[in-house]
Amino acid sequence: MLLKPKASKFAKAHKGRVSSNFKTSQNLVKGSIAIVALQPSRLTAAQIAAVDLTIKRALKKEGELFWRVFPHIPASAKPAEVRMGKGKGSNDFWYTRIQPGAIILELVCSNHNLAYLSLLSARSKFPFKSFIISP
Repeated sequence: MLLKPKASKFAKAHKGRVSSNFKTSQNLVKGSIAIVALQPSRLTAAQIAAVDLTIKRALKKEGELFWRVFPHIPASAKPAEVRMGKGKGSNDFWYTRIQPGAIILELVCSNHNLAYLSLLSARSKFPFKSFIISP
């Protein structure tokens, strides 16, 4: 289950920069426990799929997962051993920019201990430092 948008306005995008301004809004919308980013980073669709699979295996249909991010930016790459020039490469993967303080995902689970342990195991899949919040 690799995520990508159905359509995009432009075929290819600039790399851009991830700003390091820390967001202070950490309000949970649907869940009771969540993962919050501490560093700016790029989160790919493959990493999102890996985290999704890890949490679903740990929960065993006992909770519900809500993602607050979606990979909507294409990243292009040229094939290996191709000479310079001849334009920009084709789209290789999709990613989203993560700012510090952004809520990545929320989880609803009746068993709070199981939810915490599943998010603890999922944190290792992210390419940035994060912490778990629960109001």
